[in-house]
Amino acid sequence: MIPTTEQPATARRTQRRRRNLIVGAAAAIIAVTAAVIVIATTTGSGSRSGTMFGGCLISPGAQCQYADLTNAALYGADLTDADLYGVDLTDADLYNARLTGADLTNARLRNADLVGANLSGADLSGADLTGAYLSGIYRGIRGFPSSLPLGWVLVNQVLMPG
Repeated sequence: MIPTTEQPATARRTQRRRRNLIVGAAAAIIAVTAAVIVIATTTGSGSRSGTMFGGCLISPGAQCQYADLTNAALYGADLTDADLYGVDLTDADLYNARLTGADLTNARLRNADLVGANLSGADLSGADLTGAYLSGIYRGIRGFPSSLPLGWVLVNQVLMPG
């Protein structure tokens, strides 16, 4: 008798079930991996835009007058045209943040990390930048801060080491 290569119907159904389970498991793994990547990129080293800090939604055009953002991790945040009048950003991490056109009038930025931040068009009238960490040259600054970090000057709307 010659052995048959055909599989019984039950064996074919079992293989289909196994294959469907494997495909389903693989899809679930991919979905979980994608979720982990999204969480890591929105809460890790990326932008803090869209996050709530001190009752303030960090986003372009944010309305955060007098908010307490002391020690806030806002590196890479987009606060373009935000109203940050009187906000307390003491010891805040604003590394590479976009503060273009932001109103920082009377803001407290003591010891804040502003390295790489874009302050073009930002209003710093009365802002306290004592001990703030700055780098490079910041052009297009509006207003005059009440205090600057040691060794920094504001001349013709340009904040620079001096």
